[in-house]
Amino acid sequence: MKLAPKHEIDVKLLEKLRPLGLGESMAQRVISHFGSPRLEMILFDLDPIKRNPYLLMDVEGISFKRADGIAMSLGITNDNDPRRRKALIKHTLEQNASLGHTYLPKPKLLKELKKARIFEADDLLKEMLVDGELHISGSNNDEIFLLKYWMAEVGIASVLSARKHLGTTNDKITSPWLRNPVDDFPELKDDVDQTNVILSFLGQKDIIITG
Repeated sequence: MKLAPKHEIDVKLLEKLRPLGLGESMAQRVISHFGSPRLEMILFDLDPIKRNPYLLMDVEGISFKRADGIAMSLGITNDNDPRRRKALIKHTLEQNASLGHTYLPKPKLLKELKKARIFEADDLLKEMLVDGELHISGSNNDEIFLLKYWMAEVGIASVLSARKHLGTTNDKITSPWLRNPVDDFPELKDDVDQTNVILSFLGQKDIIITG
């Protein structure tokens, strides 16, 4: 079977995305993020169970509310659908991260989820942990992170530790394997002041960071 050229696939996909309320610019961004074949599966798989429009939340500019609207237009209308409930958990953690909390204690997370009418979340949290969406730590396994924020914290801690042991006291990273975590985690660039503080700290010999 002869495959259609990539630009033809994208044009056809753009046409399918338009009724979902995605303008050409956002549609192109979504296609670039996932690639055409995966996006086709996420939104238009012949088996409706395999569709998960909430994955669009990984694309900058697509909120839970927007993804939820797209899901409804694709027939996902049950508020108790696991795909929607997991997206709400992710949305709750993202909202709190925007306030500076890289994780939530489990009791607080469960309290927040009850406001969204999610009363039983343990099984969902376990599935998201297995799927690599969450990280759970703490002495009582009650600190719930989105995985990317836990990795960001570990990355920063590793750089700070390595700088201390290497005796680096300037802003230049001298070891070829030592990377600036801000380069690896673009979300840290959302706040220019915060980014500048992190970069200035990396040049210090000894640092104490509190939450």
